[in-house]
Amino acid sequence: MLLKQEIKRAFSGRYFFISLSIGMAIVLWHFIQITFFSGVDLEEAVANNYCPLSLYNTWIGYRSGIQKSIYFVIMPILAALPFGDTYFTDIKNGYAKNILIKRTRTNFALSKYVAVFLSGGITIAVPLVADLLLCALFFPAIDPDAFTRTFPIFPSDNFMGNLFIVKPLLYTFIYIFLDFFLSGFIGCLCLPLSLVLINKYLVLVAPFLICFILNELQQFVYGFTFSPDSFAIPDINDQNVTWLSFIILFAVLFSLTFIPFIASQRKRDIF
Repeated sequence: MLLKQEIKRAFSGRYFFISLSIGMAIVLWHFIQITFFSGVDLEEAVANNYCPLSLYNTWIGYRSGIQKSIYFVIMPILAALPFGDTYFTDIKNGYAKNILIKRTRTNFALSKYVAVFLSGGITIAVPLVADLLLCALFFPAIDPDAFTRTFPIFPSDNFMGNLFIVKPLLYTFIYIFLDFFLSGFIGCLCLPLSLVLINKYLVLVAPFLICFILNELQQFVYGFTFSPDSFAIPDINDQNVTWLSFIILFAVLFSLTFIPFIASQRKRDIF
């Protein structure tokens, strides 16, 4: 089955392991710093009447720091690197021509899309889950309390803020799931870009450049809310982020990646 073959290629390639290793290295850096340099003893905190560190304010998605900044800045590169250039390279080296002797172009393109989406999403989600598990080993899962002002999510300011206060673990896994989808679509930006760009390294870097421009637009254009950072980072204080805006964002990304890529297989000779 072609889909199974493409998924196997995506998850066994060296770029997948390089990308995943970079993400895990950032997570390990964050874990070492938060554990050995920012720890607060639970008994000491209770004795002095202040809130100790919790799983829900030490996870990389919630804890401000250089590791968090680096991880989400390079997220588009990490999502694209594992398999984003697959279509471009398969066309250039003749691999696609051999496959299409027995398979249709649409089947070939669909398999590519699913493999790129899964590899991009998993590359981002796995380090986030790993960091959560590592922090859970050392920090108690103290329920968030908005009155302490030591937790990053507030009911009145953040997307799903009330859920974070009531069920913080569920909130965390929902956000990891959303980041999986977002990074999967970001990785898939490489596929339609492969149709117009002339270098595989440009194909891999282009999603990062697009996300960087969108993030900068949010800083300088009033009312612009479709910044990847606003959706990817759980504790971003942006009241414009809602379930509807997530649905619109995913629909736009799907339309920009899936439709032109699949349609191109019927309109042009790919060799």
